[in-house]
Amino acid sequence: MWSPATVRLLVFIGFYVSFLAVGAFVFSAIEAPEEAARVRELKDLRQDFLDGHTLHWSKRLINLYLSAMLPKNFCLM
Repeated sequence: MWSPATVRLLVFIGFYVSFLAVGAFVFSAIEAPEEAARVRELKDLRQDFLDGHTLHWSKRLINLYLSAMLPKNFCLM
């Protein structure tokens, strides 16, 4: 069937994959609460920024946007 070297290699690969999976699970379990708090902090910071800075759409900005996004031969009417 399979040679002993092949069996050892497959067992080694199995242990290695298991080791990586357990390590990933432990890392995720340790870092998840801190990461969730950081994401929440960044969302709050983003919302504070957006509340303090309004976006003004001028005709010039809209025309610039349309000229950049629409193909040159595109007709709106």
